Amino acid sequence: MPGLVAPATPAAALNQAALAALGNQNSVVALLTSVLRLGDRTRDLPDEVQRALGRLSQAVLSLEGKAPDATALQRAVARSGVFLESQLAAGSGGTQIQGDLKALLLNVQRALGNWLGADAQSAVVSGKQPPPPQAGAMPRAAMPPAAPGFADDASPETIGKTLLSQTDAALSRLRLHQMASLPDRPRCCGGPS
Repeated sequence: MPGLVAPATPAAALNQAALAALGNQNSVVALLTSVLRLGDRTRDLPDEVQRALGRLSQAVLSLEGKAPDATALQRAVARSGVFLESQLAAGSGGTQIQGDLKALLLNVQRALGNWLGADAQSAVVSGKQPPPPQAGAMPRAAMPPAAPGFADDASPETIGKTLLSQTDAALSRLRLHQMASLPDRPRCCGGPS
């Protein structure tokens, strides 16, 4: 693309990616709230999108009825999406990658993109964004879920654009988590300037 200048160093590229993610990041809770609220309206969406959303919904750790045990928590952290690239680089795969949150979100993003088209503009979803992850800071609980970014009578395309926007925001937040965990992270992610 004209006008884009490649970053001079890997650190500059990381900083550029972090700054881009900061403006778009949001918790996966917004997306999951929308998916769960869809209910029967999911049938209005293409089969590929339905399958991708179904796999995402099935991966959610259930906290209803009882507290999760240590094994369930360990599995949830391992599949949080933060470790996807390191697992792929190590040659891990199979069911562990299939249940990985980032892999599931990328699958939802691809399915929505296939349906809506490569140049689809995601809907602008307003709402308060959670503060970005910071290196060394304790994890913060998600903010109370907002109402879905679409009306009950919204068209399937409007729903799809909203889900795409929420998926992009969740992926941006995951990338920020990954950057915050790096030893030489950019300044915007809790690292040195």
